[in-house]
Amino acid sequence: MAAALPDVQQVETAIVQMTNAYRQEQKLSAVAPSPALAAAARAYAEYLARTNTFAHDADGRSHADRVSAAGYEYCEVSENLARSVDSRGFTATDLARTTVEGWINSPGHRRNIEAPAVTETGVAVARVPDQHPKFVAVQLFARPRALAFDVQIANSTKAVVVYTLAGRQHDLAPHMAATHTLCAPSDVAFERAGSGSRAVSLALRYETAKGQVFVIEPGKDGKPTVTIDKKRQIK
Repeated sequence: MAAALPDVQQVETAIVQMTNAYRQEQKLSAVAPSPALAAAARAYAEYLARTNTFAHDADGRSHADRVSAAGYEYCEVSENLARSVDSRGFTATDLARTTVEGWINSPGHRRNIEAPAVTETGVAVARVPDQHPKFVAVQLFARPRALAFDVQIANSTKAVVVYTLAGRQHDLAPHMAATHTLCAPSDVAFERAGSGSRAVSLALRYETAKGQVFVIEPGKDGKPTVTIDKKRQIK
């Protein structure tokens, strides 16, 4: 009996649906199909199938390079690869399920699927020349650069203020301000003001949003306070 060969387009559609079903289970928003990401995924899936190679850099480029070349401007991007072979072949549903379950059961791939900030995806599946039905799948996740935003931190005290934003620690000198471009909302934690024995613990944490200005001011009791203002723009 001839091996079953799936409709590749149906497989790609099912992978997106299964991905979103899993994200919904994790209380995450769905990712929308992106034509540009799909084009980048398709070009690479066809390359992997044609050359019978399997690596994120098999063509000498990174997934970020390929996405940029497809005209997609991102502030966050990741890639999952899968390869499946079965002498009996696959139905479209079975190949999609095998692919997505393989990613979910792999910690690194699962992190890409569960990335909270990504909003779009692109999927491509291609058949690899082989004596048995063999397929390679490429899935891209991204958040467009258009969704990035700025926040400002303004230190109006006489002490150096230490804060952590998007996983990085910063020191802000007295009477100075810093602007940070963020890909997605992130916590900002104000840790302390001053240094050495004169340091004052702040232990203040906020979630960032577009257009915010965090102003650190002297407090009445000697402990600085943080207020949130709206960024003033030149019109």
